[in-house]
Amino acid sequence: MCLMGIGLLAGCSAQEKNDVAYNWDAPIENVNWGQKKEEVFEEIGIEEDSVECLSAGESNSIEMYVLVEPISFLGEDAQTTLSFDPTYGLVRITFSFEEVNAITNLAPKIQEEYSSETGSTQTRIYGSIPNEMEASDLQKYKSYLKDQGMDEAQIEASCSSPLVIIDYDLDENSPFYNTCNFNASRAALWEYAMG
Repeated sequence: MCLMGIGLLAGCSAQEKNDVAYNWDAPIENVNWGQKKEEVFEEIGIEEDSVECLSAGESNSIEMYVLVEPISFLGEDAQTTLSFDPTYGLVRITFSFEEVNAITNLAPKIQEEYSSETGSTQTRIYGSIPNEMEASDLQKYKSYLKDQGMDEAQIEASCSSPLVIIDYDLDENSPFYNTCNFNASRAALWEYAMG
């Protein structure tokens, strides 16, 4: 079973694009934003003892888990950290590349694979914005946010912000150099709203 889990991890890559209403799905095959930790671990075929817990235990804090075995992202092996909100499940995936300076070669691939009409910079790509999506879905999202206790200003700020933001660090002096981060806390909220 352990060998099978390792084999599955080694074979993971950028997720095939499913029919989703926004940019982008989680970049690990069969994993979705908002999934609970147990569901994600089951989907990628690992046991909880195959991860290193960086932070967990406090009821309202983000739980972070580093996978023991690397995952391949756009052809580069990466140490992978999964971050879970206790209420909204998977909200972030961070790839820390094993090969020195891998991000320099990956940056154009990331821009191509995750092209966006919303916008991008040299080190960031913005995903879909709820205000620019289907009216019925937007209304569902707004209603859900209101039910969660957000006021009108908070709802408007959330609806004007990208559901997923991809950051990759090209600054060799940065502690986050050679990483690619998918921040999808709003996508997790969207998944719950659409559920």
